[in-house]
Amino acid sequence: MTYAGHILIILSLALAISACAGRYKPIDPQEQIGRIDQEVFEKHAKPQTPLEEYVSRVGKRIQLVSEYAGNNYQFKVISFDVPEIEFDTENKSITITTALLQQLNDEAELAAVLSLAAGKHANSDNLDQMTATNLFRAGYDPQALIDLQTQYFYATSKNQAHWLATIYPSELTAGTITYNTSFISKMPKGLQRNAEAYKKQLNG
Repeated sequence: MTYAGHILIILSLALAISACAGRYKPIDPQEQIGRIDQEVFEKHAKPQTPLEEYVSRVGKRIQLVSEYAGNNYQFKVISFDVPEIEFDTENKSITITTALLQQLNDEAELAAVLSLAAGKHANSDNLDQMTATNLFRAGYDPQALIDLQTQYFYATSKNQAHWLATIYPSELTAGTITYNTSFISKMPKGLQRNAEAYKKQLNG
């Protein structure tokens, strides 16, 4: 083959490669990793039951309006006869037991519990005020927080165990509740409690 023939072949290959490059973009490794991570999340992090899906929806609603919105928390429900809530730091998951869910009166109280747990893990300053603000921003009645704290206060005043001790290791005082009540008094009234929807989810 002549020299001119070699040149012609090389030019033809170069044009073919250039045309292909125009149609197919090179794979960005970081983009590929992100896509795979998303697929793994979609396949393995889905709620396993309708109740867990409901709890997760409430948790995400709170998370989206919070200062820790960037954290992709997972919300899980386990069937257990002891009221507990736990935070898995490694997997960024909040697990709540069915026994604890049975002790709550409505969806707003559930939102308050999930906000308290996530805020405590994030070492948020002014945990109570942050939770009340999250409830308000998400459309929930912040009075739900006061109701939970009042229950905890009366239980501890009678030396009774209460699941909120995992969030408030030190005693919750009447002064704290009074301050929090004053704080939420400036917020609009009549926000959601969703008691009926909550009971319906629990009773399945």
